[in-house]
Amino acid sequence: MKLELNDFQNLLPVPLTVITTIDTDEIPNAAPYGCVMSVLKSLDIIALASAIPRDTLQNIRETREFVINVMGEPSLQKTMQCAKDYASEVNELEETDLSTIRSNLVKPLKERESD
Repeated sequence: MKLELNDFQNLLPVPLTVITTIDTDEIPNAAPYGCVMSVLKSLDIIALASAIPRDTLQNIRETREFVINVMGEPSLQKTMQCAKDYASEVNELEETDLSTIRSNLVKPLKERESD
């Protein structure tokens, strides 16, 4: 079977997670990820696949902190808007009007709280 461009979207699940990070200058970042999975539940180890280069991956490597946000279908359009090629100093959460809640354990999005 030959697929036309973008036909894969009808066959594969759409990314329903957004990984949020903060860079070393405290600038928030958000990007959709479709390949996030638990590796060793007993050790709380997860794996994610990332296209390189990505600000999100760089932030994770530099700060070693991130949040995986599981998105529902109502947020799908905003989730996918985070995938645009924004400059690294742009806060995708503000651009897409996604809200967050405070993180108590890790730095990403600790200072931005949803209404």
